[in-house]
Amino acid sequence: MDTRLFAESDRCALREIYLESRMQAFGWMDSSLFRLDDFDRDTEGEIIWVAHQATNPVGFISAWEPENFIHNLFVHPKVAGQGVGSALLNECLRERLRSGNVRW
Repeated sequence: MDTRLFAESDRCALREIYLESRMQAFGWMDSSLFRLDDFDRDTEGEIIWVAHQATNPVGFISAWEPENFIHNLFVHPKVAGQGVGSALLNECLRERLRSGNVRW
């Protein structure tokens, strides 16, 4: 598995991951209100790292840089428990440390 910064070519797959993950995880919410373009709205202006297995996106993490805040972390349900979330958290932290934007 590899992690890297978001590329526009990832958008469709990440929309699907975001939608499917929320539908499974947020069972108490009315999932008929969830839309593919929620990903666009909910990550607007954020830095996004993407996890890939082969060439397929399997998860993402997004951060709001002005406040150094992780906003989203979603992994495709098919690969849950395989370390994707940990890899994304590590990549985010590594990049934040490299840029000097980590406040403790």
